[in-house]
Amino acid sequence: SYSFAESAGDNPQLIGILFQIEIDPLISTVSFASLDNISQYSDSEKEILFSMHTVFRIGKIKKFKDRLWQVNLTLTSDNDQQLKQLTNHIRKENQKNNGWHRMAGLMITMGKFNKALEIFNLIRETSSTANSDKQFVIYPAIYHDMAVAYQGIGDYPSALLYYQKTLEIQQKFLPHNHPELITTYNNIGSINDTMGNYSIALSYYQMALEIQKTFFPADHPSLAITYNNIGAVHNSMGNYPAALSYYEHTLKIEQKSLPSN
Repeated sequence: SYSFAESAGDNPQLIGILFQIEIDPLISTVSFASLDNISQYSDSEKEILFSMHTVFRIGKIKKFKDRLWQVNLTLTSDNDQQLKQLTNHIRKENQKNNGWHRMAGLMITMGKFNKALEIFNLIRETSSTANSDKQFVIYPAIYHDMAVAYQGIGDYPSALLYYQKTLEIQQKFLPHNHPELITTYNNIGSINDTMGNYSIALSYYQMALEIQKTFFPADHPSLAITYNNIGAVHNSMGNYPAALSYYEHTLKIEQKSLPSN
């Protein structure tokens, strides 16, 4: 294994990574087996076969030398509380979506944005928009996640386009101050901020803030995020007194909702 990882040094575009895996058979509920008796390379490889659903926790990462690293992994069990929390969170995030949409969402979580976009395009090709109720239920979520995927690959104009498509459907079916619009307004503001469209970004952040003030208490953490976003835009525009004011709003909320350290 070390020699394979070290061979990456022959290619300046590669980095060699050696995984060192720690297994505690007393706590593991994951199936694994030694291949010493059946592998062609049993004398030299000492191969271990793990089941497909195996999950490892990343531990220490250390550098051997230039472009050669060791990553320590620990085999988790089905009783691992942190793994359970993460799994439940992912399931909760995707429970309203169909199978293909869940798969695309997982691709986004894994950073495989182009693969996610392929799946989303397949969903769009096989879905009909004739039913208006179905259009509202399915398409805002699909367009939103497509925008996230485009944002992930740095295609900001396409990301903005699909955030705007999300907003068009939401505005068609939702009241003008519905809380679901908060995320969409903030996302459109963020993309415009990234693209240097500061005035447009500011207007969308302000619309998000107005809805937040309606539904949340004045010291709610979500307001701190929007105040910070607005402050950042003012800072980029050179409006430093306004930026300072919004940053102070952010700090005031954070001091109430976060530990002192």
